[in-house]
Amino acid sequence: MPTLPTLRQLRCALAAFETGSLSATSRRLGRAPATLSVQISALEAVLGAKLFDRHVGGLVPTAAGRQFEPIARQLLGELEGALQRLHDPALRPLEIVAVGLRLAGPGSPARDAVSEAAAKLAPSRPWLHLHAFSPGLGAWAAQSGFMLEASEAPVDLVEQWVLAGPSDGTGSVGIPELPPSFMQGAMAQAGACGLAPVLLDVTPDRLDDLPRPWRRPVLLPSLMLPGWLRESKAELTLLPPLAGGPGWQLLTSAGDDMLKAALAKAFHDHIGAAALRAPAPEAQHVAVEREHLDTFEAAWRHASLTRAARELGIAQPAATLRLRHLETELGQRLFHRHPHGLTPTAIGQSLAPAAAAFLQDLARLGPNLTRPREQVRAGCVPALDEMSLLADVVARSAADWNQRFPNRQLHLVEGLSQELRRMVLNSSIECAFVDNDAVQPGLVVRPITREKLVVVTAAEAGLLPPGPVTLRTAAGLRLALPGRHHGLRWILDRGAAQAGLDIVPAAEIDSLATTIRLVKSGGWATLLPIGAVRGALAQLQVNVVIEPALERQICLVRRHGETLRDETLALVDLFAAHMAAALAEVAD
Repeated sequence: MPTLPTLRQLRCALAAFETGSLSATSRRLGRAPATLSVQISALEAVLGAKLFDRHVGGLVPTAAGRQFEPIARQLLGELEGALQRLHDPALRPLEIVAVGLRLAGPGSPARDAVSEAAAKLAPSRPWLHLHAFSPGLGAWAAQSGFMLEASEAPVDLVEQWVLAGPSDGTGSVGIPELPPSFMQGAMAQAGACGLAPVLLDVTPDRLDDLPRPWRRPVLLPSLMLPGWLRESKAELTLLPPLAGGPGWQLLTSAGDDMLKAALAKAFHDHIGAAALRAPAPEAQHVAVEREHLDTFEAAWRHASLTRAARELGIAQPAATLRLRHLETELGQRLFHRHPHGLTPTAIGQSLAPAAAAFLQDLARLGPNLTRPREQVRAGCVPALDEMSLLADVVARSAADWNQRFPNRQLHLVEGLSQELRRMVLNSSIECAFVDNDAVQPGLVVRPITREKLVVVTAAEAGLLPPGPVTLRTAAGLRLALPGRHHGLRWILDRGAAQAGLDIVPAAEIDSLATTIRLVKSGGWATLLPIGAVRGALAQLQVNVVIEPALERQICLVRRHGETLRDETLALVDLFAAHMAAALAEVAD
């Protein structure tokens, strides 16, 4: 088995990214600097990439380190959220809600507010996990979550400015990189204080990169105050709010009024004077290590500790001790033991997907940081069969790309939109062509083209008259649809919500080929893009959906803040050109 990083190594490295020095990380984690150095060096050896350049002034992330940090932070956050939830005996599927906090780093009042809201909701909604993100200056939003967005005029919350550092004897004030809607307010606030604004080339969550002591005070929105600055003895002065702004608005696509109200109140309670208090202590991590998850995941797959121990190359008593440690730490029984092996409990069955996904993503970290530049890796949603429009477009694009770049290697991965988005986020692939335009934290979504969705029935079944049909009419048929995690289902559910419908399929089948075979047998219907059934139109009847009109929007997704290489952009351009030509041919 490949060597994987330990959770201890990940936590040490992530703390070092936040503090920028071994001494500060030592104080935070309560470990000796030499021990931390060993842990980080061991992590770099496992990954095969250098994460930090060591200098007298501290630790400076390398390019690989900057790529590694957001990926590792997301993986660890998702795992720890799943583990924390298992402490509650009332088992329910974990609900992860993303909360985007613009430029608000660890220890900021905005992050404290999210933690406080989660704690207050825990008694009534123990399955809820609020996952806070720190977006940059780009336009990030959550598919099913919240975004605390800056606005020139207060919408939900009035912001107050904080002057960090003494202003006596200085005629200027530093202003970090802020959202555009805040820059005018920052200039006005500096003028109100009689200080000349000096623009800094760092964002509020990276102020610790500036050499110290600062030559001038820094002007910051109160919700963005970095945690290390709130903990320090720096002079923090709260300034009166400006008339007419700026402020914050809490955007959401979750449709959860109770959660929105809880978050809005928590943010309101942390603006202004409350932001000057020391940050809330960090939550204690569940004392679980990677080898415990290795053992659990292997035992779950094999339904046997003996086979799990054999796969891991350890003795069975050692595997038993690891599993018992995990169960003790979680306070939950994960397996029923019987003479023929193991059967997972409901708790164990709930933990298994999160543990397996974490270990798989962890295994990709090293190769992702050291992948050869000659290789282009991209993903695409699956085609129905070799005759479908998408299969033809992908094949033509790959052939043309290979002719243009004969000395480069193209690696195309096929998967559902949700899986491909995850692979882009953890840098397993550079970009992906997905079949919905849902926005997601950390990803940039670029529309490529649109394709109409049609109701598909057997040609001889006579389930529908020729011509367009409403979605309400289609909902009354015996439907076979993909599961809710599928990109096409996301489009259908969104259209149903617009029409005030609740579509309940008679069967949920992710395989498009299996669905078409079922439809051809008669009595069944499904909804698919028109190009997906291009090769089987003689055996099928298709009806365009109206009221509302449904379209599959093929989109390109890539990681926020990363520029695609010329070779990758060429693949995108070829795909877009071939897709446009193929859709024009279908329309004719």
